[in-house]
Amino acid sequence: MESSKLTPGLCAQYCELRSYRFAGLQYRTQCFCGNHIENGQPAAAKDCHYSCPGDSSAKCGGDSEEYTYRGCYVDNVFRLLNGASMSSTKLAPVLCVYYCHSRSYQYAGLQYREQCFCSDELPQNKKVGEHECNSPCKGDSSQRCGGSRKLSVYIVSLAGNNVKI
Repeated sequence: MESSKLTPGLCAQYCELRSYRFAGLQYRTQCFCGNHIENGQPAAAKDCHYSCPGDSSAKCGGDSEEYTYRGCYVDNVFRLLNGASMSSTKLAPVLCVYYCHSRSYQYAGLQYREQCFCSDELPQNKKVGEHECNSPCKGDSSQRCGGSRKLSVYIVSLAGNNVKI
């Protein structure tokens, strides 16, 4: 349940009703459930800085650090990342990474402010200068979502039996 009224209690209740042991909040509106914490380490309190939309006095996580930025890559008409794809006016790196992860891909790439592409392979000779990935993301203008025929590429390395609700 990606919710505009999310609170820690709502997330915990949702996960408990589905017999999950753990509940976690991230990126203001996202709740994750799981039975195991794999390779996880407690985040510093300063990294959980987003207020919950359902209770502004509570914290609903921060940005995910479970993916790694690889750089800016040139795309072509045949698509550098040629797996699943989607477009969203709410696109930000975390959304694209989770989209690709949920489809078991290793790479996520953002382009044209609102496009997300996935793949299991990344050609090594297509990297370009960071200044070419200069389009702000439609879902978070403080982050970059590629450029004209350019992809901001991330390695997807999310772990575990987590379920986004």
